[in-house]
Amino acid sequence: MEIHSKIKNLELIEQRLSAKKAILVDQAFHSTNPSDLIKANSVMKANITPYEEVDRKSYIVDPYQFNSFMGYKDKPYSLSYRMLSRMSYGVPIIRAIISTRIDQVADYCDVQKDKYSIGFVIRKKQPHYNTGEAPKITRDSKNRRNH
Repeated sequence: MEIHSKIKNLELIEQRLSAKKAILVDQAFHSTNPSDLIKANSVMKANITPYEEVDRKSYIVDPYQFNSFMGYKDKPYSLSYRMLSRMSYGVPIIRAIISTRIDQVADYCDVQKDKYSIGFVIRKKQPHYNTGEAPKITRDSKNRRNH
């Protein structure tokens, strides 16, 4: 019985030591002392077990594997304008894309200063025929319009 209790005591001591070590490493990572940070980093690197190297020639990725599980597929849906607007404020990448597009379109929101500058012009619609006469409608053209 004596050996059994000694082994239990040793296991308890090992657990306490590993907990104290984890606490000290955490304190070292939050420290401003460079030597503490370097030591904590070396302790963490020593605890990481390296993965077994596998010589792979290729990977097979099934794009439907992530979307369907056990035959279940999500129903396609559209997002509301309000949800898209909220996403633009919350996700920096989407915000950057939208602001880039706004900058690209902003130049065309002003009236053109001359014929070759960037902007928009309001013009009267050009007529389809150069002559002032209305085109004559024949039986063949009526049939082409109806079909």
